[in-house]
Amino acid sequence: MGAKTRGVGRFFARVTLAAVVLGLLGLVLLTQTSMGKEWVLRETLARISGGIQGQIEVGGVSSPGLLNGFTFRDVTITGDDGSTFLLADSVRTGISGPALLRGDLVLSGVHLWNPRVTLEQLDRQEPVNAVTIFVGGPAADSTPELMAAADSSGQALDTLMRGAEGSEQRPRRTIILRDAQIHGGTLTVLLPLPTNRTGSERILIEPGSGDRPPLRRLTFRELDLELGQATLQAPGQSGERFELRHLSFLGEIWPDPVRVTGAAGDLRREGRRLLASLSSMEFPNSRAEGQVDVRWGGALGLRVSVRGRANPLALEDIFAIESRLPEGTARGPFGFDLSDEGFLLDFQNTELTSDLGGIRAEGALFLGGGIGFRDLAMEMTDLDLSVTDPWVQDTLPLRGRMTGSLSLAGDLDELAVEGLIDLANPDSTGTLTADIVGTMGFNEGFSASSLLVTLAPLEWR
Repeated sequence: MGAKTRGVGRFFARVTLAAVVLGLLGLVLLTQTSMGKEWVLRETLARISGGIQGQIEVGGVSSPGLLNGFTFRDVTITGDDGSTFLLADSVRTGISGPALLRGDLVLSGVHLWNPRVTLEQLDRQEPVNAVTIFVGGPAADSTPELMAAADSSGQALDTLMRGAEGSEQRPRRTIILRDAQIHGGTLTVLLPLPTNRTGSERILIEPGSGDRPPLRRLTFRELDLELGQATLQAPGQSGERFELRHLSFLGEIWPDPVRVTGAAGDLRREGRRLLASLSSMEFPNSRAEGQVDVRWGGALGLRVSVRGRANPLALEDIFAIESRLPEGTARGPFGFDLSDEGFLLDFQNTELTSDLGGIRAEGALFLGGGIGFRDLAMEMTDLDLSVTDPWVQDTLPLRGRMTGSLSLAGDLDELAVEGLIDLANPDSTGTLTADIVGTMGFNEGFSASSLLVTLAPLEWR
């Protein structure tokens, strides 16, 4: 009995040893021989090409061995219509053999040098080219009739977008990039122009040619990116997921560019929506954190919503958005919404300080062709009245610095005002206290209606 047991044991040991040897030989064959490298390369390109609606062209390939990855030179990805989505001088990547055998594609240590990516939407009724190339055509329910109905109300548009997000073709395999980096990239986003062209003097336009219409252009240059993991496709996943370790760029969104020196967090795209939760957002002189929600499509055009906290935020870092702001800093929670119409700044007990004084504000301020106040309540400390000069057609009839409370609602044509203010006039040694209730106008000179002003010790009606 013992001899028989030992014989069976020796048999299984030999089988196991043979399997290990064959596995090692297979590994060597795949990783170290030209035949193995060609097979892996062929399978990799087949996996990528089979997963897109378009063409991939590679100028040349080199590899010192599969374990050291491949380097692809002069890489081009185009859509079925011939438009260019990606140009890259070179792409280096490692490839997971086990994932390849399962039918998935897992790339590690991905590096792209000088990539130029174009995201393009020629018509509001069509998806962005990247969705067409990597996911497929427009969702079945994104018909012109639905899009036209959605244009009539933001609520309908949001409903349609959620439907389009849920109706994307769900992938059956996985595509993952690990430890991916972009060096010196350029991203160009081309979108349909705003329907009403409000604020068009502030947006950048790409001229049209032939059948191609003029488009709104947003360009991000000097782009350096580091990702922990990017899940481009996965069973049951809609859109893409990105673990962002570092991002920096020079953004040409308005006539004056804005620079982001660092960002980290998590991003995901779903339909016509990009959502980001950023643990840090760094500018040349400041730092913030928060959530970003970017939407596009429909009559509302491009919309960006940000809810965050300044730690602190230097106002000069956002001069590209609104150059009339004074130099200074903002601290505390804030929000802002960017659209084709203008810039809505939402104060949430936010503190602003500058050489012109200090403000603690609650409420909203709209900056577009004009200025509007949305129930804006302010506590002012030594605030110079000259801060209003860039916003009004004629300077105010008073000069000095204000301390006290002030509430504003409306625009500069008809502005409801209520406040209790101490005004220190530079030409006087005393302080004037003003209790103000009423409505004023500033766009065509100074005007007032239903205004009650009590000046200690005077009263004027």
